[in-house]
Amino acid sequence: NPALTADAALRFSILATGASIGAGVTGVMLAVIQLPSVSALFTSSFGRLLIAKTLVVAALALAGAYNHFRVLPALQAEPSAAHAARTWKVLRLEAVGFLVVLVLTAFLASATYS
Repeated sequence: NPALTADAALRFSILATGASIGAGVTGVMLAVIQLPSVSALFTSSFGRLLIAKTLVVAALALAGAYNHFRVLPALQAEPSAAHAARTWKVLRLEAVGFLVVLVLTAFLASATYS
């Protein structure tokens, strides 16, 4: 049902935005605490993985913004199967992106600073 998809996606979008902001702030704080220097971002395996993870998270944020500001308003204005399908397509791409973030996070746990 496209109308139910719109309602559920909007509620999830609001929750996901708050969680993403909280995780981002926490991630920046941890990076500042854990990295011995700014140059370690480019010279250590930990830093390079952190940059890769940050780029994937930034892409997820853009996909989330696109979903929130473009896809969901179209779905709410016209709850059609086509708009619902586009919503699910973006959500599936975001889910894959989050899996990539989880894998990168696992590698970060064992990476070194030197």
